[in-house]
Amino acid sequence: MKKSVIILSIILLFISLTSYHVKTNNQIHKSLNIDNASIIPQNTIPLGFDKYKKRILVAIENKNNEKTELGFYDLNTSVVKPVVKPVNTDKNIINAATDGKYIAWVEASDNPYGNDWIIYAYNIKNGTIKKIDYGKLNEKSASKVSFNQQPNLSLDSSKLVWSTYEIQNNKILCSLILYDLANDKKQVIRSIDGLGNSYIGHPKIFGNYIVWHEGKIEEQSEVGKIYLYNIPNSKIAKISDNGFTPNIYGENIVWVSDKSHITLYNLKTKNTVEIVKGDAVERWFPSLNDTYITWYDNMGILELYNIKSGKLQDFPIKTNNFSSIMGNVLTWTKLEDNKGITQFITLSE
Repeated sequence: MKKSVIILSIILLFISLTSYHVKTNNQIHKSLNIDNASIIPQNTIPLGFDKYKKRILVAIENKNNEKTELGFYDLNTSVVKPVVKPVNTDKNIINAATDGKYIAWVEASDNPYGNDWIIYAYNIKNGTIKKIDYGKLNEKSASKVSFNQQPNLSLDSSKLVWSTYEIQNNKILCSLILYDLANDKKQVIRSIDGLGNSYIGHPKIFGNYIVWHEGKIEEQSEVGKIYLYNIPNSKIAKISDNGFTPNIYGENIVWVSDKSHITLYNLKTKNTVEIVKGDAVERWFPSLNDTYITWYDNMGILELYNIKSGKLQDFPIKTNNFSSIMGNVLTWTKLEDNKGITQFITLSE
């Protein structure tokens, strides 16, 4: 059976909840209060943040849960303003990202192993749409790949990154791509054998750095390593032999290891700290800003770690785990009467 690479579109999945929870840190920080959290309209899913105008990029869904548009939710007016629709009416918006200058998104069919994807970018200033890249494997070649082929986008400072499969010299490769939207320049950062048991996944960019994991199947289990690319000097460095789904903001990098550990690495000090130790809880997809880190888990508990104080706070709500930090906004989906309500608070900077 094919194994799916973890991508941002996992927000479409529903994770089962239990009432069991194990504390991972006895330093619980109680300063934040989510009782007065704001609600994002029910038919939208937060995907990114415009740091210039302080608004949330959202996918706007129709009654069939199809992402039919992308728009911005204004934090001041509480109004959603649609911005772009899919260019191809027969495709769905799979994932999207923004840096406040551009919006980039992937259009594809609902088959994650298909290679019919297209990446577009919208210039917020002049309103133009540009086709950036597309899937180049034919149906026969795509059927040979064991992992998800749809790109997962990350965007910062007009630079877009993703990983997917390409054909070069008649060979199928899994590649990490960097695209400079301002200069219309594409660069392949790294490529590995696309028919092996490894893949390049979950790339994230911030400033001059890109992080990603390289996952590998060993004896029916998946292991991963964390890598860092320095854009100015074009150097790749391995920073961990054990990790998945890294994320980066400022000088901090965070990732998950052994399904339940959360690890923080500082680019300046080179220090690695295990901020949450392993236990019975599975954790995924950490996100962060200069001060805070959050992640998903399989217990439906919203947790927030303060980098500066070294303290952990959990909140007394049930969620379906879709928590995320985007800029200075913390979003999550609260479960109430078996329905999901997307909420947010503004974090102090």
